[in-house]
Amino acid sequence: MKAVCNAAPVITQAKAGLVEILHSLFDRVVVTQAVVQKVQAGGIEDFGRRVITEQTWLEHVVLDPPASRRSQANVPSRFC
Repeated sequence: MKAVCNAAPVITQAKAGLVEILHSLFDRVVVTQAVVQKVQAGGIEDFGRRVITEQTWLEHVVLDPPASRRSQANVPSRFC
């Protein structure tokens, strides 16, 4: 099963040392480029930053069109 995830679960579970829970629940976890950028803004020592770059089961995707244009078009999106 695949899930799309926003930044909060990645950051929170990384800080708690529980990020493998996402991987145990889902074969693949998709994060958008905006999520990657938000997590990476946490700084070099941030646990979330390490998770977002080191975990191969986290699939980074670029939305086309970007989320800001999708929201203006009233296109719904779902996140975990």
